[in-house]
Amino acid sequence: KQWYQRRVRADVAFSSMEVKTPIGKVISENNLKQLRIAETQKYAHVTFFMDGGIDVLYKGSERILIPSVKINNFAEKPQMSALEITKELIERLEDFDFVIMNYANPDMVGHTGNLDATIEAVECIDRE
Repeated sequence: KQWYQRRVRADVAFSSMEVKTPIGKVISENNLKQLRIAETQKYAHVTFFMDGGIDVLYKGSERILIPSVKINNFAEKPQMSALEITKELIERLEDFDFVIMNYANPDMVGHTGNLDATIEAVECIDRE
């Protein structure tokens, strides 16, 4: 049984899938250098989830974690840490063959339900 089947009594439409050859492994096995970069709120999305649900640091891989802003509501600072992510990426881009990056702000600000702040978050990414 899947972990969620032990908690929820419902039929499962799609069972979990094992990712046997995640992208990070493919990049590493081809002796390429890869960078994973995101802010705290989406760090697992560029690491754990992209590697098939496991936490592994492949040969030739580097991770950069940019701290997310510490505020009660992300609508208060719609850019979140996007500017810092871009700055770090630009400084390091030449060192890598492959980059997985995530800007958290459109998603996280969107979840607040504040349309004006969400538009500002997306416009921030457009500028980046």
